[in-house]
Amino acid sequence: MKILHIGENDSFGGASRASYRIHRGLLAAGAESRLFVRSKFSDDATVLTCSGERAQFGAYVAPKIDSFLKRRLHPKCSRDTFSINLFPGMSIPQKLVSEADIIHLHWIGQTTLSYKDIYKFNKPIVWRFPDIFPLTGGCHCSGGCDKYVSECGACPFLESSRDYDLSTYNFRKKLKAIQRVDKLVVAAPSRWMVRCASNSRIFQGRDIRHVPTGVDLEAFSPMDKKQARRLLGLDENCAKKVVAFGAVGAGSLPRKGFPFLHSAIQALSGASTEDAGNYKLLVFGSSNDSFGEELGVDIEYLGRFYDDVSLRLVYAAADVMIVPSTEENLPNNGLEAFACGTPVVGFNIGGMPDLIDDKVNGRIACEINADSLADCIRWVLADDERHKALCRSAREKAEQCFDLKRQVDDYLTIYRDLLGEA
Repeated sequence: MKILHIGENDSFGGASRASYRIHRGLLAAGAESRLFVRSKFSDDATVLTCSGERAQFGAYVAPKIDSFLKRRLHPKCSRDTFSINLFPGMSIPQKLVSEADIIHLHWIGQTTLSYKDIYKFNKPIVWRFPDIFPLTGGCHCSGGCDKYVSECGACPFLESSRDYDLSTYNFRKKLKAIQRVDKLVVAAPSRWMVRCASNSRIFQGRDIRHVPTGVDLEAFSPMDKKQARRLLGLDENCAKKVVAFGAVGAGSLPRKGFPFLHSAIQALSGASTEDAGNYKLLVFGSSNDSFGEELGVDIEYLGRFYDDVSLRLVYAAADVMIVPSTEENLPNNGLEAFACGTPVVGFNIGGMPDLIDDKVNGRIACEINADSLADCIRWVLADDERHKALCRSAREKAEQCFDLKRQVDDYLTIYRDLLGEA
């Protein structure tokens, strides 16, 4: 069985890291897997990328066309990601496509592929949905908009009031392309994404399966907290409760919930709080000191990490991981924290209920506001014995539901079904 994975890159961002892990997991299971990306950051020989003039077009020309169209047609377009994908950002060698039995798509926004590429493969396709982009006229998060259920238009991300706009055009192109694909299975990491895909016009009636994201439970596992802090250069004897938060570009993406965390930390460190001053914040994924000193807590900026070893240290060093997103599928940082035995706190949105069992392995804030978030953080950390039980349950949940080997088995089953193998 030969699988060709296609994605934007192999290591930068949660969606790309997930695709690379699936690829490596399939190789470990004995499948013949290749990952083709527009931007390669690893030195893995099984990860391929385009080169020469085609690579230059993908890196410079196609994104500039996308950007020009958005600025020209919708000058007030939101800063959050909106992908047109009118022209492909990379050209995949025909030999790779012809040799493959299955094409497995991952995150293909920002001109990675055009919609025509998808049906022109003329191969059975599995499409893992890291976000809602496959369902929409271009946005990667809905912000509460459900127009993709019927047809996009008057797009809030484009700040458009016209019923027919760039999102409408894009939606129709995508619908037409997907309708021409004969064999296709949607792989939805969360039950929320299953519902979104099932309700969408583009994928109505398609084979949609729930395939939870998996992590390597050996690479991400519990370790001694003091040792983890020492290896990160932190005070291993610090008596303060360590709160971790990580997201690439979180300060500029409202849906990552940065303002809620900011206000929640202020509430925790306020003068009216009994345990004021007993918290330390670890921020990873960014070296930007966006929080400022007015929070009243110690802040340690760890920058970006690109390897599982370093990430494991961060999760193990923390007493709790905060994922305050207002829209999220099934976040890698939450899964990785669980695998390391660290409880998670987040809002009741997207795939978070798939991850967190409230008061068992973390907390789900009942309301999307800073006070509710702060209350949940305080509850998780208030009792040492209860915290130990939460940590044990977090690891157990990871072992039961989010093992990479289980995810790989699920994909192998899908591949066999598409190929008609028993």
